[in-house]
Amino acid sequence: MVGDVLFHNYALVIYDVPNLKEVGLASLTVILRGSVRIERILGCVHTIDWGRITVTRLAENYISRNRAESDCPSCPEELSCPHSLPCGAPRCWGPHHCQALCDKDCPGGCVGDQCCHSECLGGCLTPGDPTSCHACKNLLDHDRCTHSCSSRKFK
Repeated sequence: MVGDVLFHNYALVIYDVPNLKEVGLASLTVILRGSVRIERILGCVHTIDWGRITVTRLAENYISRNRAESDCPSCPEELSCPHSLPCGAPRCWGPHHCQALCDKDCPGGCVGDQCCHSECLGGCLTPGDPTSCHACKNLLDHDRCTHSCSSRKFK
């Protein structure tokens, strides 16, 4: 049942890992239920826009008592990472991976500025294609993410 149950309304908790220098979840694009709590780690977590990953309000995310933002390097210019706001800072998972900033209208993930199929979860290879999802939001039927089973099958 890993991944089915929230821990005090948190889907992702990283707590008291003093030697963790980089979170490095470059494939993480969306958390549909719950918030994020990151506390007491050495790593830099300020270069991630956690509000763009969680569907819930940003105020529910708890990022505290980590390495000071002033002690953290910004995203390398050569990566040309996207900015979270028109005038915001670039967003990256560290020195090698930009954060994929999907629009809130793309809860299943995105490729560039195009949304994945609505049945995708966590991104895809080809926008709008239910056969190219990294994971399915509901069901996988004949290598295709879908909301319901095809005929002669039942859930």
